[in-house]
Amino acid sequence: MKKNNNILFTSDIHGKIEGFKQFTKLLKGKKYKFGILGGDLLDEWLSDELVMQLTGCTNDDLLEEIGSEDEDIIDLWHGNKAIEFQDKAIKIKIEEIQKILRQAHKPVYFILGNHDRVEWVETNRIVNIHLKRVDMGEYNLVGYRWTKLERNSKELSEDLEKLNSLIDEHTIFVSHSPPTGKLDGLVEWGTGYGLEILNMLDVKPYLHLVGHVHSLTGQKYNVINGAWPHCRKITAIDVATRTSLLIK
Repeated sequence: MKKNNNILFTSDIHGKIEGFKQFTKLLKGKKYKFGILGGDLLDEWLSDELVMQLTGCTNDDLLEEIGSEDEDIIDLWHGNKAIEFQDKAIKIKIEEIQKILRQAHKPVYFILGNHDRVEWVETNRIVNIHLKRVDMGEYNLVGYRWTKLERNSKELSEDLEKLNSLIDEHTIFVSHSPPTGKLDGLVEWGTGYGLEILNMLDVKPYLHLVGHVHSLTGQKYNVINGAWPHCRKITAIDVATRTSLLIK
């Protein structure tokens, strides 16, 4: 029997339920061994309307009006109270998404991204691989969530040391950020969103799956950008041949 080396990958769904349903429907089929989510699974803030719908709070719980009748009234967030309801709503949204993902009955490995403010609770099938190594037999998975937006030079240096202890030539490496100059916008626009330490690994990973830059979905050498928002397609990967295909 031919070994199944096909996996599904996507990134930057930003809470769009249709994206998670699309991913789950494809993953549920026999073609794919497991799925990978590459960060920015949600946005850091939900709309006030959605927060009220999910939590039952009121507009007064979220917003505080300042100004008099003779002035323009300004709505300001109601401090920690509003953040508390935001966090509660995001956790409810995460539970909804995980319920969808579980319907695939396949493992889903994930990292978070720069827009994911609230941590995901792991389950036996939905596993966070940030700075972890998961051995898959012939291959292994390693994840890294941070972009250059969140880390200073000292932290990045420490992270590189940790990644070098985890990654080898059999690694399918999943990072939210692309490496500098590879599907990160540097070539196209002159200013890139990539992370230079990802070019400084001691060993080049077998595959490098990224997201973060929505308009550059595709593959360059061993780097595959699976960003979903612009193309609305999921990336299917044949691990054995290191090739990818966008599918609906």
